Amino acid sequence: MTNKLEKAIFSKEIRKELKPLIKKNNYRNVIALSFDWFVILVYIVAIILIGSRMRAFDNLMHEACHRSLFTNKFWNKWIACLFVAFPVFTSYTAYCNSHFKHHDNYHLVHHLFPAIPHYHLRKAHEILMKDEAYRNAHHCTGFFKTTLPGFYSVVKDICTPNYERKEN
Repeated sequence: MTNKLEKAIFSKEIRKELKPLIKKNNYRNVIALSFDWFVILVYIVAIILIGSRMRAFDNLMHEACHRSLFTNKFWNKWIACLFVAFPVFTSYTAYCNSHFKHHDNYHLVHHLFPAIPHYHLRKAHEILMKDEAYRNAHHCTGFFKTTLPGFYSVVKDICTPNYERKEN
């Protein structure tokens, strides 16, 4: 059972009308190619912009996790949940829980020596505990700025000699 395809046969007049259409047009092809590359470049720029905004959401989630995005605790959590975590498909609660594990006594080390990777923070903390100023700094409130009168920030407590300290 072999069906042989037959070649389509058109009249001379139709073939004569079709012949000019075979001619290539460099100008149109350059435009088409340029448009395709333009779309690809727009796509790459869009990826970069979207990626940077997603990273910005992560920064905002970090701030919200420390309750410093908004002054009101309720708004801090719910705005972070709906407008920061949700658009990047992240659970705000799960983010906070995992982030606070990073703060198990090592948050100060992280801010004093940000180049130390997170997996070395415990060892860095143990080394820094040999320093008297660092050991005694845990009574402070706030890492960079304290909100309580009579207390110093942790960074100020460690980095400033006693005779130079000023409240707040």
